[in-house]
Amino acid sequence: MGIYDDTIIVSARYDDDNGEYSGSVHLFVRNNGVWTHQAKLLAPDGSANDGFGYSVGIYGDTAIIVAWGDNDNGCSSGSVHLFVWNNGVWPHQAKLLAPDGSAFDCFGHSVGIYGDTAIIGAYGDDDNGSASGSVNVFVRVNDVWPHQAKLLAPDGSADDDVGYIVGIYGDTVIIGAYGDDDNGSASGSVHLFVRNGVTWTHQAKLVDPDGFTGDEFGLSVNVYNGTIISGSKSGELYVFST
Repeated sequence: MGIYDDTIIVSARYDDDNGEYSGSVHLFVRNNGVWTHQAKLLAPDGSANDGFGYSVGIYGDTAIIVAWGDNDNGCSSGSVHLFVWNNGVWPHQAKLLAPDGSAFDCFGHSVGIYGDTAIIGAYGDDDNGSASGSVNVFVRVNDVWPHQAKLLAPDGSADDDVGYIVGIYGDTVIIGAYGDDDNGSASGSVHLFVRNGVTWTHQAKLVDPDGFTGDEFGLSVNVYNGTIISGSKSGELYVFST
């Protein structure tokens, strides 16, 4: 689920309009304190087991919706759809795929959107080893979403799960890597990347100050105006400031 101003986006990933577990997403809009159903969204090429709506986000008039079971680049390679509001309806604008996508990447397990920038986690990617993970950045130009960057942990290794969860605010991206093992197996970490122009630079790696095996620090993350929040499996929340 996501919210922006007076619009709520809600997923129904087990919906079967396009086949079992094909998925759908609903949008509700508030007017004078009343919430009205505005639209039901389906993937134009939806099929069984796509899981459309597994993860969602909204910013302004743009909704971003994951279909992480999509298999255009192999089984569970994943895809992401963008819809844009126009006079009360939500036409489909784009379908995004990882440029180097492959089976079980889980591209789109987590997504974020801010302005014309979409970030898409693929924690099953294996550039730094099996399930090391990655995050892809796409930027909208004249209603087209070209790929801008692929972000990897500088010290990434197998089973880090980089991109299992992501967040974005302005030109700052926060990425959870709950499987990282700096403080023991699956102790977890969080990576920060900052954009300057069209270049993304790794700014910092954060770890739990008292991290321990199995903490899974970075299992949840958020960033807002220089404040970074990361949660762990134990339910603890940590706040950092840039």
